[in-house]
Amino acid sequence: MKTTIALLALLAAAPLMAQRPASRSFLTDDDDGKVEIYRRGDAPAAAALRQPVVEVLFAGSGWDRTTKEALTAHLRTTAIIAGTREVAAPARANDLHVQAILERALRDRGGDVIHVVFLGRGVASSLGASQPGRDYDSYHSIVHVHDTSVRYVVVPWNDDAALLGQAAAESVARAAP
Repeated sequence: MKTTIALLALLAAAPLMAQRPASRSFLTDDDDGKVEIYRRGDAPAAAALRQPVVEVLFAGSGWDRTTKEALTAHLRTTAIIAGTREVAAPARANDLHVQAILERALRDRGGDVIHVVFLGRGVASSLGASQPGRDYDSYHSIVHVHDTSVRYVVVPWNDDAALLGQAAAESVARAAP
């Protein structure tokens, strides 16, 4: 009887033991800090105990309504959307440019709100010496703006909208407080 119970318990726990923990990969950003990245194929992040609150920023031009709605809908599966808006972005953007975008766009939010920055098709981005697509699909970090720690996720453009949504959701899960 004890053997049967132990076997049933082991079988019930097997799916949990088979799940890989989320991989944690880091790259160096443009001011020699570390950012955690997400790459296609990484194990999913552990589920957060509560849904994080995010503000979505569509940086650069050329965002069509359908794409913005699809990306926002994808994020709604893992986060509470506090708002969305479009913001200007330079033609070439590294992490320091993203931080400047956040500083200009920051409302009275900080702390628990995660700012998700989708970079538009026309914004060529980099992260230190790393390139999107090759080295990462998204990343998250923290910047201090107006005496507030601001969590943010950056998702460079990809023609695959599903990958954009997945990369955003995975980095939001990793950035959640």
